[in-house]
Amino acid sequence: MIKLKLIGTQIQDAGAIALAKALKHNDNLTSLYLNHNQIQDQGVIALAKALKNNNNLTSLYLHNNQIQDAGAIALAQISKSRISVPRLFEI
Repeated sequence: MIKLKLIGTQIQDAGAIALAKALKHNDNLTSLYLNHNQIQDQGVIALAKALKNNNNLTSLYLHNNQIQDAGAIALAQISKSRISVPRLFEI
């Protein structure tokens, strides 16, 4: 289990999009903490798209970001398509 904690680093959408690109090639990361980072829908949608083909990440923490309806819908669609979602999203 490998965890990456970027809590309160203010990565915003640009940082979330960069992480999403890395998640497409992730084989080891199982938990990603992105709490308190001012991430909005654009960043969350990029993360959700990256998770479509990434079954290694089982925990994604997004507390206290600026996620609206579009981001929440993108996350919900991913959780429906994944076979195993132990604790994929905590918003």
